[in-house]
Amino acid sequence: MTWEERKKEHYAKTHKMVNGIEHKQCTKCKEFKPMNEEYFYKWNRSKDNFKAQCKKCDLIYAKKKNAIPEKKQAQSIRFRKWYLKNRQYKNMKSRLWRVNNLEFWNVYMSEYQKENKDKMHFYSNQRREKNHRITDKEWYDCKMFFNFRCAYCGKTYEEHFEEYGEDLHKEHVIWDGKDNLSNCIPACKNCNSSKWQFPFNLWYNQYNPVYTYERYHKIYEWLR
Repeated sequence: MTWEERKKEHYAKTHKMVNGIEHKQCTKCKEFKPMNEEYFYKWNRSKDNFKAQCKKCDLIYAKKKNAIPEKKQAQSIRFRKWYLKNRQYKNMKSRLWRVNNLEFWNVYMSEYQKENKDKMHFYSNQRREKNHRITDKEWYDCKMFFNFRCAYCGKTYEEHFEEYGEDLHKEHVIWDGKDNLSNCIPACKNCNSSKWQFPFNLWYNQYNPVYTYERYHKIYEWLR
């Protein structure tokens, strides 16, 4: 029996239809319960997008685990080590999710900004300190090299001005790098925000929906 056949057989054993509603068997209490968010927590790593144990059993397990301070502390240390080791990958994955779910993200951010005005003011001031020290002529030459388009996604100056009412942004390719022309490319508001502090090669690669090799090579030529 192949691995796929075993998975199908296991799914058939742990799922059944009751009065037209799909039920799932909890791996802890072994009871069949309606497979929905009322009885199971969502978990997108499983085939049916729900956790293997029901909410009731999951809460009991969580209480037992948290009742032992040493266990909780050890788990926190393990997670911290994993996060520090995989921080760039985790952040990149989150950024790509936001790029692919822009409509939902924009609504969420709009509400967040209204409720956290002090934080947004602080972040805004922090960004203002990251200004390029280049002349108007240098900036014009830079944009001309990229055909007056966003170096990352190719959005034209005209499209950007129509959508945002402003010029293309002066993008720091290396976040904590120099503020001169050697570290400056034109970017649209969306790409500038999406890249944030990520290393260039980690953010702009084949996993990024706006990536093309031609634009990557052109950026590389300019930075050289």
